[in-house]
Amino acid sequence: MSILVLTDLHREVRRLFIAGSGLAAGDLRLAKLVPQLRHLSGTAPVLGKVADAVSQLCEADRERAPGKLLELGALLHAILYTQGDADTKGGFREFEPYEPLGGDAGSGAFALATPATFRQLKPLIDALTERGSGRLEVIRQACEAGLFADMRTHVPAVIALEDPSSEIAEFVAAHVLPAIGTPALPILDNRLELEGGRGDARKLQLIHRLTNAGAEELVVRAASEGSQEVRIAAIELLADYPGQEAYLLEQSRDKKKEVRRAALHALAGLGTGNAAARLLEALRSKDQDIAVEPVRLCGNERLTAEVIGYAAALTDQLRSEGQADASADKAAKEKAAAAAAEKLHYALQALDGKREPAVAAFLMNLVPDTTLPAKEAANLREQAAGLLLDMETSGTDLFLHDLRDRRDLRLLSYSFRAAMRALTAAEWYDAYEPFVRNRKQAEAKELLEVMRNAALRFDIMEDHDEERERSPKEWDGRWIYRFIELDETELVCRLVQGPDDKVEAYLSGKFAAEPKLIKHGTVHILLALFRLGHAEAAELTMKAFEAMTSRQLYYLDREKAALLLQLPREYADRLRMYAEGLAYEGVKNEMLEIAELIGAKPEQPEQTTKGAGWIEWIKRKMY
Repeated sequence: MSILVLTDLHREVRRLFIAGSGLAAGDLRLAKLVPQLRHLSGTAPVLGKVADAVSQLCEADRERAPGKLLELGALLHAILYTQGDADTKGGFREFEPYEPLGGDAGSGAFALATPATFRQLKPLIDALTERGSGRLEVIRQACEAGLFADMRTHVPAVIALEDPSSEIAEFVAAHVLPAIGTPALPILDNRLELEGGRGDARKLQLIHRLTNAGAEELVVRAASEGSQEVRIAAIELLADYPGQEAYLLEQSRDKKKEVRRAALHALAGLGTGNAAARLLEALRSKDQDIAVEPVRLCGNERLTAEVIGYAAALTDQLRSEGQADASADKAAKEKAAAAAAEKLHYALQALDGKREPAVAAFLMNLVPDTTLPAKEAANLREQAAGLLLDMETSGTDLFLHDLRDRRDLRLLSYSFRAAMRALTAAEWYDAYEPFVRNRKQAEAKELLEVMRNAALRFDIMEDHDEERERSPKEWDGRWIYRFIELDETELVCRLVQGPDDKVEAYLSGKFAAEPKLIKHGTVHILLALFRLGHAEAAELTMKAFEAMTSRQLYYLDREKAALLLQLPREYADRLRMYAEGLAYEGVKNEMLEIAELIGAKPEQPEQTTKGAGWIEWIKRKMY
């Protein structure tokens, strides 16, 4: 019997069940199948009955068609059912429980469950195994909802480690599979291919993690037999196995740079005397660029002291090059100085993050050193100043602050930022205000840029309750008047804290000059006017939005949303009317939500600064 013609007929019958039996009369697709069924009825007489049923359905009127369609469907399903094969191919074998890597056999039993419905799982499994945009959000939400407790998600999760989207693969490796835990080990183990690519490197890393570094044999084999990506991952994991020190020392001299890099990182994790000696050797060699990070991460105190000594020797060498006899060959002298400066640059990088007093002492001697060659000294001094600033100690901050009198433009910004932490608000203002009196001077331009960058970290719409270098409430009040004189509107908006007639008059004038929301900074001016308690802030805001055409507002960013949410409750209906006239549906719906929020504000004026749930709304919509 030919299954193909019956399959085609089944598809057409299903189509009519969905579209309606009334369309069956004279259906050409059905009629085309009748001759084939008649021809095959010679070998399978039942197909003659099927051909008759099809003909009767095609000739039936609308009243008789439903019954004829049901008769044909029942007959067709009965025939197709008899053609199925329920036998299982292959033999039977006894189930062998999984024995965890590095563990005892008794822990190989896992409590697996299927609590989720298939309707919940289908979008997640598709996101893990198929391609397309928007999949990461589906996976993230499923992880938060605990859907990966369902064992049916475990294999797709492991498959996702090889996803072409590195963002998805890394998320699954970092969050999903660790949440699944030990039940994922059998799947990872069975699907691991040592000759594979980045996905298999992730599998090896997860096996190592989920066994609590109990897969030494597998990791060692991967380090010697795996593809380059798997091998590199394995070598880095050997940092958790002290017995592999000799092997790592050997691999740190491999011909391939990536292998040497991985071995140096693993040696940094070991932190032994031999490992520290090899790291210092690499820092002194052509591998200095790949040795910097491992040296920086290594906690061996002796290594830190030796790096300081190495950096000091390079400083002496550089100083001697700067003081060489002028009659010496100029090109050779410059070449030697450049080489020493480059090595010193890498040595300083290796000291980044180390807060030992000896490191601070060396850096504080290097920054003011005037005997170094001018061409190389500027960059090295600035690098050393940056390292001192990152130490965040009172001693290093005060040292940097004292450098302001050197009038070194490249160091001034470090002095300023250190003083933000080390001095009182008044002391800080008195020390640095003279530098910004004339905005045309280089010092003023440098410090104003630093202050703009610092102020941008302040959320103009919130209460600045996060830890920062110095929140706006901690800036000396005199800064805001200096910024008004300098016409630094953005800084004024960021630093305003409460009612102030002079500030209010300045910002009102700036808004009157540029009242359009499409102009940069206008939203910040209006937000600042609300914080000042300006009587017309709400009306100015509403008019500014109403002045925009229906198509100018195509996206409601976080700051515009926060501005609208400052409106008092009596503006809810007016905002709703404005939203109805917008051209873009997404913005319109968000505006209507905001109108509902401000309409729900309490009547007391002192409570209307922020609408009920406005921060939650912004976080939900904008993050």
